[in-house]
Amino acid sequence: MKIKEERKLMEKLNRGRTLSEKAYDALCNVIRKMAPGNNRLPSEDDLANNMGVSRATIREALKHLMLDGVTTTIHGKGTFAHPSVFEIENRIDLYSDFYMMLTEHFGPPTVVNDWLGETEPSELYIENFGNTRKPISTGWLYIAEERPHLRPVRNLPGLCDARNYRRRKHYEFATAQPEIHECAD
Repeated sequence: MKIKEERKLMEKLNRGRTLSEKAYDALCNVIRKMAPGNNRLPSEDDLANNMGVSRATIREALKHLMLDGVTTTIHGKGTFAHPSVFEIENRIDLYSDFYMMLTEHFGPPTVVNDWLGETEPSELYIENFGNTRKPISTGWLYIAEERPHLRPVRNLPGLCDARNYRRRKHYEFATAQPEIHECAD
């Protein structure tokens, strides 16, 4: 490949922001200024006409606003904005990893395995894994800026119980979700 062709390829990859990203930012600015009780956004057609872009561009921006928890769309009613969302810090719903969330807001945290031990089984645990072994409970402490921020807890089946469960023909048991304990200052 010639050098000029490589430069053209790099220029294409480094292009500016898309119209949907610009529409997203413009809608965020509008939503931040909304008064309580007056949070219904105009229709997609009206937004597209006002911004001078296509409905597809507006739909893409609205999709990202909805994924970020900034808007809610109710079929037949419209799209409603939640301006207070911009004031919330450390939104766990936007991150799949606590470490990433804390790193973005406070810098890299320290993660300490807080405890590991057996715990009493719940009815759901006994129904799916039996009562031959107690589940293992484990927790981590995420420390950022020299203070604790999050303490997720997870109960895991004992090794023998998990093997027996995998042999069963149905897989109805959902994976355990961690409990979140906020740390007081």
